[in-house]
Amino acid sequence: MHLLLTTSSKPMPMISSPCIADIDSIASFLRQAEQKVKILDYTEASEFYLKALLLNPNDKAVQARRLDVENMYTMDCNRYSGIAESYFNDGDYEKAVELYEKVVEMNCFNSELAARRIGVLQAKISSRQQRASVWTFEYGFKQALSVFLSVDIRISERAGIGAYRSIRMSSRRYRKIMRWLILR
Repeated sequence: MHLLLTTSSKPMPMISSPCIADIDSIASFLRQAEQKVKILDYTEASEFYLKALLLNPNDKAVQARRLDVENMYTMDCNRYSGIAESYFNDGDYEKAVELYEKVVEMNCFNSELAARRIGVLQAKISSRQQRASVWTFEYGFKQALSVFLSVDIRISERAGIGAYRSIRMSSRRYRKIMRWLILR
């Protein structure tokens, strides 16, 4: 510790610059960590908390916050995996793929399983598209659309998610769907 002499007769302790630098660095790491938490980037947030702890290992608040962030990460991984599994079981493969991709992107503990599921689901989606093409080729577009809608599309509703439903529609609605398909 250095002493700074002032006009008074008492010497004042002067804080050395490395301590100030450490405090500034810790504050910066904590700000960056909280910004990462806000955008749900838990891995980066945890790394910034770890950097702050390396400078001040006895800070119980930072230790607790880092543990909270790791728990949030685990909960989000479980949440995404569970919802993806539900979509998979209900046959909504596109949404399941989206969520499994999120699990892989987050590098969750079960990302290897999620990557395998993505491969399986993409094969199933491709198979559906091929069946739709066969129906279109063999039965003509109008009949294929009506059969495809009544047999192979899953309608998601609050009452029955993933249940197969037969779809009947008026000619006006059919024309709207046809226009939409043609403009796609």
